Amino acid sequence: MVWVSFEAIQVKQPDGIEVEQAQCKYCKALLTSSSNGTSHLRRHREKCMASHGQVDTTRQTQLQRNPDGSVSTWQYDPDRVREHLVLYCAATDQPIGFQENPHFQYLINNAFNPQYVLVSRNTTMSDLIRTFQKRRTELISELQNISFSIALTSDIWSGRSKQDYLCVTGHYVDTEWILQKKLLGFRVMDYSHTAQNINDAIMSVIQDYGIQNLILSITLDNASANSKAIELFDNSTIPNTAVKFFHARCACHIINLIVKSGLKQVESRIDNIREALSWIMASNQRIAEFSRYCASNDILAHPRFIFNGLEVFSKELGESLGLSETDVAEHLRTLKSQMFEIFSIYENRYSHGTAETGASSIK
Repeated sequence: MVWVSFEAIQVKQPDGIEVEQAQCKYCKALLTSSSNGTSHLRRHREKCMASHGQVDTTRQTQLQRNPDGSVSTWQYDPDRVREHLVLYCAATDQPIGFQENPHFQYLINNAFNPQYVLVSRNTTMSDLIRTFQKRRTELISELQNISFSIALTSDIWSGRSKQDYLCVTGHYVDTEWILQKKLLGFRVMDYSHTAQNINDAIMSVIQDYGIQNLILSITLDNASANSKAIELFDNSTIPNTAVKFFHARCACHIINLIVKSGLKQVESRIDNIREALSWIMASNQRIAEFSRYCASNDILAHPRFIFNGLEVFSKELGESLGLSETDVAEHLRTLKSQMFEIFSIYENRYSHGTAETGASSIK
């Protein structure tokens, strides 16, 4: 089919010998014509037809479905590939230069698209920054046009780089009535986690997006510094600070404190179990022996000690402590009752708006 764009002509050489050559029908350029192949003719045709505004009708086209549901001809776009590459890099926490791996290049070129062009890690870094700025600008525009309030959640956590970060996430209903959750900002907390510093970090994110008048509530954990940070918000800049439930306390953190308090009741027994497991895990032979024991007693257990349900756990726990299964079940019921009592203390305090914060409030 490549010869549709070429014409075979005889060209007389300086030595007087006539040689067959391929003449392009668009630019009249002469190319060699031989039995070695036509790849050079195909490459010339693609470039020449593109420069002359022609469409190659001899090649089968690929179709793609557009976001609006329509169908169009798919075309390779290197800029689009670079944009999606950095999105994949960010979403999966890949290193900046992961695409330089020869196995990745072989996979893309041979299994997906041979037109893929490798870019350097410096280019990827520039694309990553540009994509971030583009998405951030789009998000600012979206938040400025919503008709509903925004609920914020924030927490401080430590990364692998041994740095502390404050993360602020926004939760809202968009114009299509779809609940959205967007990461609004990270702030490095390389200073003391005081109430004023936490307040300043959260407020800087709010001001960056210009959403002071849209904040409905802020959910933080029960650290005393967080409670004081909420008190530092000025009603003149964020109107809803006077609302009763502006500061929402993290329920998961409350439950975590309750569980820790309950586990203190059996702390010595847990230490015994932990020491026994550490002894087994210190040797591959002991792990194998434990697996054989589980198999001989019809116990489904992984070498990492994933027990098959509470019933098996209660039985093994009782045997390890020299207790009967009835005694273990009774102890679990007592532990459950104690945890409910502690939860009731929290519930009563919060219902009257006089909750003390932090683990020290649990007696």
